[in-house]
Amino acid sequence: MIEATEHLDAATALVDAQLVDQRIDDVQAASARVMNRDVVGDDGHLIGVGLDSDEERVVGVTEVDPNLAALPVLQTVGRELADDDADVAAALLAQERDRPFGGALARPPEVRGRVQCDRLGIAHGGTPYVTLRSQMGTYRENFPNRVLAWLCDGRRRLTTVWGDVSCRYAPAAHPVRRPTPMTHRNVYMTDELEAIYDQTVDFVRSEVTPKAEQWELDGKVPREILRQMGQLGMLGLRIPEAHGGLGLGMVASAVFSEALGASTFGGFDVTVLVHTDMAGPHLVNSGSPEQLERWMPGVLAGETILSIGVSEPDAGSDVAGIRTSAVRDGDGWRINGTKTYITNAVYGDMTIVAAKTDPDNRYGITMFLVPAGTEGFTVAKKLDKHGWRCSDTAELVLDDVWVADDQVLGTPHRGFYETMRNFQNERMVLIGMGVGAAQEAIDQTLEHAQSRPAFGGRLYDLGSLRQRLAMRQAQLDAVRAAMYHAAWLGDEGEDNVKEMSGVKAFGAETVNQIMYDCVQFHGGMGYMRETAVERMARDARILPIGGGATEVMLEEVAKRSIIG
Repeated sequence: MIEATEHLDAATALVDAQLVDQRIDDVQAASARVMNRDVVGDDGHLIGVGLDSDEERVVGVTEVDPNLAALPVLQTVGRELADDDADVAAALLAQERDRPFGGALARPPEVRGRVQCDRLGIAHGGTPYVTLRSQMGTYRENFPNRVLAWLCDGRRRLTTVWGDVSCRYAPAAHPVRRPTPMTHRNVYMTDELEAIYDQTVDFVRSEVTPKAEQWELDGKVPREILRQMGQLGMLGLRIPEAHGGLGLGMVASAVFSEALGASTFGGFDVTVLVHTDMAGPHLVNSGSPEQLERWMPGVLAGETILSIGVSEPDAGSDVAGIRTSAVRDGDGWRINGTKTYITNAVYGDMTIVAAKTDPDNRYGITMFLVPAGTEGFTVAKKLDKHGWRCSDTAELVLDDVWVADDQVLGTPHRGFYETMRNFQNERMVLIGMGVGAAQEAIDQTLEHAQSRPAFGGRLYDLGSLRQRLAMRQAQLDAVRAAMYHAAWLGDEGEDNVKEMSGVKAFGAETVNQIMYDCVQFHGGMGYMRETAVERMARDARILPIGGGATEVMLEEVAKRSIIG
């Protein structure tokens, strides 16, 4: 533990080295009223942070080898941290240590009063946190989002001293956590699938969660993040090896979708999954060799983002009820109609459009590849949604859109059956992302309840609360297990419609019940837009609707439960 006097030594050394323009007596005055926080890694290196109590700014940030006393290699002393300070800190740390800087130092957030360090701990996923008690109440601070965003590898020990400080504070909307090994391994998992899970969780927690609040405001996921996923091979799990993918099955999609859910941003999750698991499989399953050769490189790279255009104002789960039609016109087809609730179609590159081509057959549907920018194919409206705010959702108009015969996907008039072929996968990944988000919500609620003082103890001491969370965890574990089993049946070539329909119905309702309770147990903060559980609750509401409404799913189960 570095005491305030040691911070003074470190700060003085920095001034002497002319690394900062700060008078030593100012540093001395500040260091006498410092709240000090330290994180110790397995390698023995320690990072200490001091906060000025009067001027509410970072006084010193040092990385220390305990064997060399207070030897500073990272500095920001006696002034607030601006954006360029974070860049300097990152550069210094990268120069002094052979490891990347994983985040940016942030100015301490907003609450005043005498603050006492009330509790220290390591959160789920390895995030160190401190609970602070002040005149305004008790607050929880996750270090990576606030004063310290860089953590040592390995296990961590958090220590602190406290004094008279003005520690501003605002609860983290999306705590940044170190990726953790998969804790719910089952009989369907392999080392390869577990590696996919870990890589995906690592990616979303480092590249998505810290940035996606802005994407929510923008109403879209940046194309660069999708290209980045393409470079890492994340967009090709279900694409055959012959076309550059991994050629994996439904269990891999279950793993991938659950890992994406750790992002806590359902709009990001569904943007990816529509491309990889809702639209992409149609191209894989029904595409001609020429179509696959033409489109697959862009699909894998994140350059050609796909959407699936089936839903219409009067036809959602009832696919056979669509009214969009296509008629023969020379060596191609002329398409007219309207599609709605089409994810990825505002900023995407190609929509797989379902249209009626045999008016005498209710199921006479054909699928067409319609690139963005095709004459007569327009985005009539970008839809404003309750949740999934960072996914783009379109209302589309096809006004005399002409497509050539080589844009027919699969067999003419057989598109209904080809669409049905992927419905179980679509339903599964929606539940997968819900399971991942629900686990994150439970974990965040457990952290909150176990650190939040209430009625002379902790909120978690209340039997009704802890038992409710225990029941919700058991229900979530049941959904997860049923999902993986249904996915395995599909990979084995078995008819899994009953099992997957049941998972979709039960899972979607369960995820929403979990989100309801997590918001409730966060109290007033759970109702605030800055809190992750508030957003996750909004995002979860679509799950019982999209990809097959709960009522339709239960009918699928009931029809297959008739005896005799």
